[in-house]
Amino acid sequence: MKKTVKYITAVSLTAAMCMSLSPYPVAAAAAPAIHVTEENTAPGLVMEKLPESSYWFPEQLLEWDAKKDPDLQHNISHVPLAKRVEKSKRKPVNDTQNPDTKVMAISIMNTSTSGNAPHGLNEMDSNTFTFWQYVDLLVYWGGSSGEGLIVPPSPDVTDAAHKNGVPVIGTVFFPQDVAGGKIEWLDTFLKQDAAGKFPMADKLIEVAKTYGFDGWFINQETDNEKNGGLKPEYASKMQAFIKQFKQKAPELELVWYDSMTRTGAMDWQNALTQENLMFLQDAEGKPVADDMFLNFWWTNKNLAEKKLLESSAKLATEKKIDPYALYAGVDIQSKGYETPIRWDLFEKKEGGTHTSLGLYCPSWTYTSASDQQDFLKKESALWVNAQGDPSAKMTYTSPDQWRGVSRYVVERSAITGTPFVTNFSLGNGASFFRQGQEVSKMDWNNRSLSDLLPTYRFLMTHTGSNKLEASFDNTQAWYGGNSIKLAGSMEAGKASKITLYSADLPITKDTLWTTTAKASVPTRLQLIATLEDGTEQCIAADQEIGADWTTVKFDGSKLAGKRVQRIAYELTASKAAPEYTFHFGNISVYEKPQIQNAKVSALKVDGTEFDEDAMFAGARLSWKAEGNAPYYEVYRVNADGSRS
Repeated sequence: MKKTVKYITAVSLTAAMCMSLSPYPVAAAAAPAIHVTEENTAPGLVMEKLPESSYWFPEQLLEWDAKKDPDLQHNISHVPLAKRVEKSKRKPVNDTQNPDTKVMAISIMNTSTSGNAPHGLNEMDSNTFTFWQYVDLLVYWGGSSGEGLIVPPSPDVTDAAHKNGVPVIGTVFFPQDVAGGKIEWLDTFLKQDAAGKFPMADKLIEVAKTYGFDGWFINQETDNEKNGGLKPEYASKMQAFIKQFKQKAPELELVWYDSMTRTGAMDWQNALTQENLMFLQDAEGKPVADDMFLNFWWTNKNLAEKKLLESSAKLATEKKIDPYALYAGVDIQSKGYETPIRWDLFEKKEGGTHTSLGLYCPSWTYTSASDQQDFLKKESALWVNAQGDPSAKMTYTSPDQWRGVSRYVVERSAITGTPFVTNFSLGNGASFFRQGQEVSKMDWNNRSLSDLLPTYRFLMTHTGSNKLEASFDNTQAWYGGNSIKLAGSMEAGKASKITLYSADLPITKDTLWTTTAKASVPTRLQLIATLEDGTEQCIAADQEIGADWTTVKFDGSKLAGKRVQRIAYELTASKAAPEYTFHFGNISVYEKPQIQNAKVSALKVDGTEFDEDAMFAGARLSWKAEGNAPYYEVYRVNADGSRS
């Protein structure tokens, strides 16, 4: 069925990449002639009047009218939530992994509540989170007493998360009094109309559905100490508010933070108790919120003997609540993986965990990093383990030493159907490439352009004297800002294997499978597909990988009617190479016939913009498109017909 969608974007006309190919980059037409000039090397280029991601105080949101919001279209995510591999089909790589344990990441994806561009800027620096395979729910953390309390996720974050099958929810933040909290804000939020309904609940639903994200996290910590604290009526109203929200929008997620109790007081339980149970289940046993994020002190030595997580799971089970809807909070904002945690209180003696895991500010990997490579290194240590290998049998010298999330969680995957296309884009870069050609030297970030990244970072085996290490390389790419680089030494005729993805990928007789790569010496490449029964099918590429970007095909007829559970490749160099390099640029798995490029019409310039020195011009553009291209490239056409 033909679909017509209106697209709006704001672009700089200096080096403009508003980004896109069809979902099948290997089938795209040859790249146009492009001049990389001094104009598109400007660092930190920021136009005035750029679209801004939203944030509100309660009274502002009640007055918000989507039809009058000039930035509305820029803040909508059009990426649907991808389906993930079913729990029963996930393949653990370590016997410590528990299929029931989930992870909530409460993450500072942008460094402030205000001033955030919906789809990035001309700078590389951004929190381009890469370990979605270990996250079940992302809370876009924001809100401050000086900027706004109700913060929906910026659409680039929603786009990236949805591609990976991760729901994203916004934040409703009521600060403590010492942090500028005001009881007036809470009163406005909980204001009821003549029928006893909560207008704010309807507004939260409207924003989530309009912007295309998945729900809200309510963090109520305003205590009104000046007037003797909150009364029980606040707890009752909040429970009714949540119930109205869930009744009207059961498909949206609502998470409650363990702060307010049934008395209305701020009394963090660090567990599920009778004091906070009412926010998950009412007196009649009916559900209220979907999940609860438990406060952090369960790991405190003074509370350890109470075994708060064990008791939480016990109470949840008695009340027929899923104990994995409880998330044990771990605050890693200041010390990251150096934070001491009593993991023995989280783990069951017989294996598995009492509850799910809630990480507060895993964005520490970004805020503490010295550069992009340091960021990726810290991410690996935090989410995987110190070896960066989820299959490794790790030993620890103390019970509170960081374990790595992969110890507890089976890797998730959103590769459940075709097309599956990845250019290994992190969502930022030091330059921009199209079909291997550098088309801009400007730094950039746009998390909407991130791809499905390898599930495993990285699982490699070698024969002979081969020795390779894998990393992300932002100096070369097929499309976007980076590729996967294998570097080291290779013995002639000896193979090295890299396992990249977990999947549940159905293959038909019409499935086409290509891979784009290049190597410092001619290299034979084999696809190794692990099937449902655990057997491997090895399929040789139709030609060798050479020094230039080479797109090779794999005959998938052997896989027709089967489902691929893991995707790996085997490399064999044609001659000895003590300084060997190999770059993966693209994997494309898709069905014939190939999709056609989307048709664009009704292009309009909705406004022009300039930088403060009037050296660079920008524009807000809108157009209608027929088709389903995920994004678009916008170029300036020069007087000689070339593009820049």
